[in-house]
Amino acid sequence: MAFDALARMTAQPQLASVLRGVVDALCVDDDQGFPDGYAWVGAPIARTGFCAYIDARSGGDAEQAWSKLGQYLSATLADAAPACQTIDRLASAVEIQSVGIEGTQADRAVVKVYWRVPDLAALSLVTADDSTARDIMRFLETAMGDNAMRVSGLVLSTGFVIATGEPAGIKVDLCACPACLHLGSDGWRERLDVLCWVFGWAPLPARALHPGAEVAFIGMGRSLDGTTRLNLYTKPISAGESPTAESRAVPTA
Repeated sequence: MAFDALARMTAQPQLASVLRGVVDALCVDDDQGFPDGYAWVGAPIARTGFCAYIDARSGGDAEQAWSKLGQYLSATLADAAPACQTIDRLASAVEIQSVGIEGTQADRAVVKVYWRVPDLAALSLVTADDSTARDIMRFLETAMGDNAMRVSGLVLSTGFVIATGEPAGIKVDLCACPACLHLGSDGWRERLDVLCWVFGWAPLPARALHPGAEVAFIGMGRSLDGTTRLNLYTKPISAGESPTAESRAVPTA
């Protein structure tokens, strides 16, 4: 199984059981609703680390999905109180998507919960404090500029350290596919420069956007101490697509 291969690749023998625990706790018995699979795994090529993401939607049964997530966090985190408080706040306001496990060592891994919001007004309900909400809105306004996008292209996540249960910050990602926020290479270079200036981040090196790649997701992470960081995810340009496609707006849904 992929989990065993990832454990061997990362020299983390206990990792496979950690990941199986997530699957056993969150996945529905019938996997016919997942034609493309319900788990995604990865590992860096040149350094230590691992990540795995599990579809946590429970076949579309929201009540069951949140219940299973709460039970998993209670059984997995050393102190589940902060996570359960967060989940209680989220359950009535957002749509759960997936659960991730990330880290460099299995015993120091972080559980991440990913969700989508029905509208931007819900952001005020899911952020821990006003400062976090302001940073998220500033990021969204700067990243989107004058472009509209579907709210379904917005994904947020919050993490918890397994060994302690402590929160590990919040992250927001924007989909850059043609149906969401597709600016093209030139448009993204300009937008990324503006984001770095607004948040005081170091300018991205020229190689960050390779001529043969395009932006897949762009995101901002915020640590508990208020430190923010830019997350840039790229992918090879699809056949027939231009790397300098013009920016365009799409209706907000």
